[in-house]
Amino acid sequence: MRVRIVQSLLCFAAVAAGIMADSPGCLAQERRAFVLIDRDLRADTVELARIEDGWVECLRSGLIDRRPTDDLLALLRLDEIESSRFEAGDRVVELVDGQRWVGAPAPGGAPDQLAWKIDRIGLLSAPLEQVRRARLLPRAALPALGEHEAEERLILANGDALSGLLVSLGEEVVFEVNGSAEATRLPLRQVASLALANPAQRPEGLMLWLVDGSVVKAQACRWTPGTLEFTTATGGLTCRVEADMLRGMSFAAQRLMPLAALSPRVSRDSANLRVVEPPRLVDADRAVGLADVELRGPIEARYDLPRGATRFAATAIVPRYAALWADLHLSILLDDRIVFEGAMDGAGHSRREIALELDGASSLAIRIGEGGRGPVQDVILLQRPMLLFD
Repeated sequence: MRVRIVQSLLCFAAVAAGIMADSPGCLAQERRAFVLIDRDLRADTVELARIEDGWVECLRSGLIDRRPTDDLLALLRLDEIESSRFEAGDRVVELVDGQRWVGAPAPGGAPDQLAWKIDRIGLLSAPLEQVRRARLLPRAALPALGEHEAEERLILANGDALSGLLVSLGEEVVFEVNGSAEATRLPLRQVASLALANPAQRPEGLMLWLVDGSVVKAQACRWTPGTLEFTTATGGLTCRVEADMLRGMSFAAQRLMPLAALSPRVSRDSANLRVVEPPRLVDADRAVGLADVELRGPIEARYDLPRGATRFAATAIVPRYAALWADLHLSILLDDRIVFEGAMDGAGHSRREIALELDGASSLAIRIGEGGRGPVQDVILLQRPMLLFD
């Protein structure tokens, strides 16, 4: 008791003198809980204390643990604001490198650029060849993106849709409509949304997920319990915002891919006439893209693995709403070879940790078969399923 009183007095004296106290006792109440993912896809819950100069400092069992960012892949926040404030109708621009800027189009941009104002960050500008799609008016529909989409599309404020080629984007928009001899010219305020024929790229480097829904690529970052400071990779803006703006961070985005980013093929036993529900993403907008995946059996969901993937990890749980009746058999297959299997139910076997070396496999399948009580509530939730790339 006396030690705690003395420690508290020392902390108070340090603050009164204007000194930043780094001891665990002084800052524990200001730290936030994060999930920290290392380069072996191990996930630990920690209290984050500081990120600075290539090091992450966190509190573990009352002791400060310092780790170089080169040993880490990502972190994401646990508390109630971990889900973003991004609304489905917000104005947003999506770039080919995985960035997402929430805000509003800015006037005065160059005709071959899309100028965008992000609240609390500032004005950023992206070349049109880096833009995938954008919602320029609130609540406007975003054009769907095909995997190999060759046409570019505009949706106008009156609901009309144009297909062709975007020539320039400024206060006046110039668009060559398919089958038309002359380019269409119209004011920017009449364009509700657009999609351009620029293929997606794998994200790389340092990426920040912010509570407004923005995903920003950064050159450098510093986090303390009070402040988040970073320099944007686009435009080199130096930003300083509250620490609570951070939802998550990828230290090397090219090395980590959420399973949620892949589209599975779903199959079932032909003798089973049940309608098979495809895997469902839970909290699809989670930081770092690490949405949970819900699967309802009996089912086999097969994922084509991207080239370079070396490891898969996830935690499989039986969710509470299925615990009463769940009785299932979980199998993981690589190229049709079973590499993991186990019984699961809502009692003593409600959780399985999965960590697999992929050994050059081209496909990963998740199979749920029924147990002794039949296929009633045979549901599992894969928490943060992810792939590692070397």
